[in-house]
Amino acid sequence: MAQRPWIRAVSPNVGAPPRLAVAANSLVAYREVMSTSIDQGVNWTPHVQIPAKVLGVTDFFSNVSLCASQDAKGDSVDIYFTQGGTSWSFSERLDIGDRRMLELESFGQTFYVVTDANVIIARSLGIREITVPVAEFASLIDLECSDGLFAVLTTDGVFVSTDNGNSWVKQHPTINDASRTVHNLLFRDGVLLASSDYGVLAYDAASTTWSVLGHWEGLLQPPSVRAIAADAQRVITLAETTEGRLQMYRLDAGDTTWIPTAYELPLDQPQTDRDLLVIDAGWAVTFVSSTVDADSTGLYRYNLNDFTSVQDSPLPPGVVVRTTSAGLYLEHPDLEGGSVELVDLTGRSVFEGTFRSTPIDLSLPDHLRGLFGVVVRWNGRTPARTVIQR
Repeated sequence: MAQRPWIRAVSPNVGAPPRLAVAANSLVAYREVMSTSIDQGVNWTPHVQIPAKVLGVTDFFSNVSLCASQDAKGDSVDIYFTQGGTSWSFSERLDIGDRRMLELESFGQTFYVVTDANVIIARSLGIREITVPVAEFASLIDLECSDGLFAVLTTDGVFVSTDNGNSWVKQHPTINDASRTVHNLLFRDGVLLASSDYGVLAYDAASTTWSVLGHWEGLLQPPSVRAIAADAQRVITLAETTEGRLQMYRLDAGDTTWIPTAYELPLDQPQTDRDLLVIDAGWAVTFVSSTVDADSTGLYRYNLNDFTSVQDSPLPPGVVVRTTSAGLYLEHPDLEGGSVELVDLTGRSVFEGTFRSTPIDLSLPDHLRGLFGVVVRWNGRTPARTVIQR
């Protein structure tokens, strides 16, 4: 299918390059100040009530989101909160001594302030300091948390903890007898993923080993992946091309192949940083800069639910997806169950359903009429995609 270009969005006036997050039901851009957007960068709302430099934003619990700021000379971090994202209010001030804050993360009912002194401050009912045993002169970069596993990216490699940060083990990825450069970490469905100079790597906590995730369509070996983001439907990356540009790839849930999506980003010698790729309401959003292509530096967005956006193969042999008077008829030669999603011409998901086995006649709401993209995700198998007319 035909690819589509990235759409140039309005770059937020928060300081360059901005860091990006999705929190409080909004796209968040922050650096010197913080702004939010509910339309993926078309319009921005500045939050001037937060006076100091914003260094982290995260969703917390019970529909509460947090951000943290620290001024240039401060020995403390100010925590602000919001419910819904419309306005932010001061919550508390944490004394962190002569440390500088690097990152804000949360898990459950605890939030974590990552500092430049190899110390993470955990705040719940009390305050606990967590020390990561990195080499001398090394520093922390990012913390990611999941149930039963914490991971920290540092200039000394990747460290993991299975006891909420009480003890740490260095588990830096080595693939093909080579230590790999890691750019970002994230958890998806409880699995730790790392974007690296050799594709996307997945960590198996049981065996404490790393492996290459998926294979890359049209490439002899995994590319260098500069950024990674994920939601419930897919993982996306920005990978370097042989010409030095950035190409987005996607790995859909249940699939094993990274598929090129969209045109390359229109910048030569692009520069990226962590926290510069997110998925917001089905849109990929990134900020990319270039010292040789300043006019193209800026914020870009791409509709991942645009059904013309992915180069897909025909339906697998024996798979049937067709319309009926009531809705959809689905059939798989191995009688597989799974889920089905309908996407309209604007890229909006308009229906999701599940089924235990096939063949099945799946009823659809009567108001869903017109042209739709259909994605059928069979359990443990490559998703099937087609277009239907109702």
